[in-house]
Amino acid sequence: MVRVDGTENGKVVEGETVVTYVYRKVETPAKKVVTNHVDEEGNPVAPQEEGTKPNKSIPGYEFTGKTVTDEDGNTTHIYKKTPAKKVVTKHVDEEGNPVAPQEDGTTPKRQISGYEYVRTVVDEEGNTTHIYRKLSNKTTTPEKKTPAKPQTGKAQLPNTGEASSVAGALGTAMLVATLAFARKRRRNED
Repeated sequence: MVRVDGTENGKVVEGETVVTYVYRKVETPAKKVVTNHVDEEGNPVAPQEEGTKPNKSIPGYEFTGKTVTDEDGNTTHIYKKTPAKKVVTKHVDEEGNPVAPQEDGTTPKRQISGYEYVRTVVDEEGNTTHIYRKLSNKTTTPEKKTPAKPQTGKAQLPNTGEASSVAGALGTAMLVATLAFARKRRRNED
C-alpha cells in the first residue's frame, strides 16, 4: 500500500465518506531456469548452466538416467562415479606371448634372460606393453685349431746351390781357355 486518501477510522456515512486505498504492484523478479549436474549424494560434478540443458558426458562419471525438474523449472541431472581404470604393464614377445608377469601401473622395460628389448607401445587407456625378441639358441663356439703335424718322410738336405756352382766353374774354365787361346794366337802373329 502506498497511501490512503480519506479517514479510514470512524463513522462511515453513505455518500459522504470516501476512502481510497492506493497500491503499487510489487514485481517479483522472474527466476532464471538453470540446469545442475550432481552425483548421487547431491554434490555438483559440473558447473551450473543457465536454461534447460540435456545431460552431458562428464569425465569420471556416467549419467544414471535420472533427471529431476522442480516447480520453478530447474533441471537436475544425476550421475554416478565410474570406477578408475587400472593401468598395467605387460612384457610380451613379438607374437604377444607373455615373457614376464603383468605388473600394476606403468613400469620401465626389464632385462629378461633369453630376450632382447625391441620397443614399447602405450594404448589409449594408458596400458604399457614392452615387446621383446627371443635370442637364438645357437651358441657360436670357436673352431678348435689343430696344430700342424710334422711330416715324417725322407730327410731332405738343404739346397746349398751345388748345381749353380758347377755351372759357374764350367763357365769360368771356358773363359780362361778362350783368353789363353787368344793370347797364344796373338803371339804367333807377332
